[in-house]
Amino acid sequence: MSPLLPVMSAAVLMQAGNGLLQALLPLRMQAQGLSAADIGMVASGYGVGFAAGCLVAPRVVRKLGFVRAYAGLAALMAILALALPLADGRIGWILLRAATGVGFA
Repeated sequence: MSPLLPVMSAAVLMQAGNGLLQALLPLRMQAQGLSAADIGMVASGYGVGFAAGCLVAPRVVRKLGFVRAYAGLAALMAILALALPLADGRIGWILLRAATGVGFA
């Protein structure tokens, strides 16, 4: 078995979960009464966070090493996914989705 198989499998599962969140979260935000503009800002927050994560991630990997950085960011993603139902209002959603973008980058 290749040593990359567990890492790649975990990455595939995390991205599949993120894809499901991308479909579910706008429905949840709409049910909470957020406007279409607010939902769009939350989606943009994810993109901005992902772009910022692309700039930060190489330094994190160099400093901590690949395994520790991957494990830490995977744990961060789990915490953020669990914190999403606690988000109240547009600012909370934007901050959580931006942090999710950083983690996934």
